Amino acid sequence: MFKKTPVIMLVCKLSGTYAKSNGVVDFLITRGKKRVFIVEAKHCDFKKSSFQGVLGMAVAVDNINKECVYRIATNYVEWKYPKRICAGIEQFGDVVNRNDFLPQSDIKRVASRLHAILSGC
Repeated sequence: MFKKTPVIMLVCKLSGTYAKSNGVVDFLITRGKKRVFIVEAKHCDFKKSSFQGVLGMAVAVDNINKECVYRIATNYVEWKYPKRICAGIEQFGDVVNRNDFLPQSDIKRVASRLHAILSGC
C-alpha cells in the first residue's frame, strides 16, 4: 500500500524555533516527510482545535521545511481537513452519519481521505 510505513504517535509535543510556538497534538501521523496532525475538538470546540492545529502546521513548516502540511480536527463525527500551502489554508469537511448502526461507508470514506493525504501532497 505505502512504500514507506506510516508511523502514528499519540499526544505529541511540537516545538518550533523560527515559529516560536509550542503545542500538543492528539495524534501525529508521519510517512517520510509527510505529516498529518490530528487534534480532537473537545466539547465540539472546533475554534480552539483550529487555532491549535494552525500553530502545529506553522511548527511543522518550520521543522521540516515543507510548504504543504495537513491537519485534521475532529469530534469523531465531524471531520475537518485543513491543508496549509503557500497561498494560504484550504479546508474541506466530512460528517460520519451517526444514524447508521455500522457507518462502514462513512468510516471508509474518512480512512480513504487520510490515505490520500499520506499518498501525495
